[in-house]
Amino acid sequence: IAASLGRIEAALAAGPEPELAERLKAARDHHLSLANAPR
Repeated sequence: IAASLGRIEAALAAGPEPELAERLKAARDHHLSLANAPR
């Protein structure tokens, strides 16, 4: 999943709406922080 997200981020960053790539990156980082949080 991470590899395909990286490709999507690269495509978005190169496209007309780089802020979408920033939002996707922030969402993924937030998801990873939740996934790594102690339970």
